[in-house]
Amino acid sequence: MNLLLIRAAYPIVVINNQIHNDYINALAYGQQNQDDLSQLFALIFDATISSLVEVLRLLVTASSSRGKGQAFYQEITDFLDRSGGLGNGE
Repeated sequence: MNLLLIRAAYPIVVINNQIHNDYINALAYGQQNQDDLSQLFALIFDATISSLVEVLRLLVTASSSRGKGQAFYQEITDFLDRSGGLGNGE
């Protein structure tokens, strides 16, 4: 998945240690329930949002662009907060 994202010029998605067991369980669930990948998709979606927010945060705070992207970053995080999509499993 990350190779495809990199090739398309997107940041990678990190499945961090806190959700690794959930990731394994979502894979197992999909295999045991007629390829129902809804749990896996939800987990990947949340991890993708978290990864993108982290990349935006790093870009905004980089010394070469300090402050230039802050308004955009704030707009994105506000939107995600309102929509419940900041990697909180909802």
